[in-house]
Amino acid sequence: MNRRLIAAIGMGLWAGVAPASAGVQFSAETVQTTAQGQTTTGKIYVGDNRVRTEGAQNGQQFVQVADNANGVSYIIVPDQRSYMEMRVPGAAPLPQGKPADPCANLQGVTCRKVGSEAVGGRAATRWEMTSSAGGQSRSMTQWIDDERGTPLRVQASDGSVTESKLLGKEQYEGRSVEKWETTMTRAGQPAATSVQWLDPELAVPVRGKAPDGSTFELRSIRVGAQPADLFNVPAGYQKITPPQAEPGGAAPR
Repeated sequence: MNRRLIAAIGMGLWAGVAPASAGVQFSAETVQTTAQGQTTTGKIYVGDNRVRTEGAQNGQQFVQVADNANGVSYIIVPDQRSYMEMRVPGAAPLPQGKPADPCANLQGVTCRKVGSEAVGGRAATRWEMTSSAGGQSRSMTQWIDDERGTPLRVQASDGSVTESKLLGKEQYEGRSVEKWETTMTRAGQPAATSVQWLDPELAVPVRGKAPDGSTFELRSIRVGAQPADLFNVPAGYQKITPPQAEPGGAAPR
């Protein structure tokens, strides 16, 4: 399996629906456009705590299956009848409707729930986290939206602040969605703003625009149970060992 393909897949995974979450199952077509205007398309299937994405990198087709329930991810290359298996540390299914816990599965981090506060008129829960690495201590405070389970505000010890606010409700693909704007500010840098359209029923963004102008969309959304075999490695495929990183963190070529 081409090592550059592996790296490209790792960078180009469908960002909108990467975590497999318990909830409504559906399928859709994916469209991503870079800041330079290059467009790539693919497909996505969201099952019960499992997500399958299909696409192409450098002209080669690939499939990725994220099995959150079992903490494993597969990269499958049909043309080569091969696949790689990677463990996903800390992965676990999140029951639908359960409030997000940013402290879950964290190691080496002191984390505590402070209390309830309102952010932008929305009820939120405040969490404070501290960690130490290389003799330096870092801290972060998050205000998690009680209804949506997403951060409304994140404030780090370096002074950076990320804030999200609900702009209103709109229709997309015949579905009722929420338009959210997220702004990140850092000292000495211009503010960076992104926009996402969240589908409350699916609990995922179905459309988005990044600060650099790149976009993603889910199209032809079809709600319904997904076949279990979509999330299995096909019989007869050869298992490939993932390439080891070189000293300094670079993957070998």
